[in-house]
Amino acid sequence: MILILHPDTDLSADTYTDLLSTLDTLKDVEYRVHTVQGAQQSLTEIYLLGDTIGLSADDMQSLPCVERVVRISEAYRVLGRHKDEHR
Repeated sequence: MILILHPDTDLSADTYTDLLSTLDTLKDVEYRVHTVQGAQQSLTEIYLLGDTIGLSADDMQSLPCVERVVRISEAYRVLGRHKDEHR
């Protein structure tokens, strides 16, 4: 699952700290933060790794700073790999 934060989210703000505190309470789920600085704005994504099947996308989207949630399926994770392809 990927949490896409609002553009230019202040990573030192209380709302961002509250978000990370909430993510720290998720059982069997860890997260990785990835920020990209563009010419005009920054974009931060948080990758949730582990047992995310029980997490509600609506609940995750209601967290502070979260603009959008993308649920990743098994097929998506192996994008570009084909069972019939021999290397």
